[in-house]
Amino acid sequence: MIEVAAVLSGVLKHWDDLTIILVMLFINAGVGFWQEFKADNAIALLKQRLALKARVKRDGTWNEIEARLLVPGDAVLVKLGNIVPADMKLIEGDYLSVDQSALTGESLPVDKKADDVAYSARSPSRVR
Repeated sequence: MIEVAAVLSGVLKHWDDLTIILVMLFINAGVGFWQEFKADNAIALLKQRLALKARVKRDGTWNEIEARLLVPGDAVLVKLGNIVPADMKLIEGDYLSVDQSALTGESLPVDKKADDVAYSARSPSRVR
């Protein structure tokens, strides 16, 4: 609508109105660009800080690495409150309850024990 008003002001040769409308449009575009730029930077920073980490045993020592660097054969430690960083076979421990609702649609956590498979990006709600 404002662009139509600018065109009509130009056609009717109301230069003062046209100038005010164009200045308002450019200010609005600048503010919108700046807000979107700041929001994109904030999202990028959050993604960087919230990058999924995994506690992995390699060469006999436990290290914390980014989950994207996991390879088949890594031993991964999953404790209470952790997010399962990759699809994995549970090899030892008592049991844990895993929220798989996004994957399976189940409303309750699923109990897992040794030799079961836990699927990635699901948060264990209880470990015993």
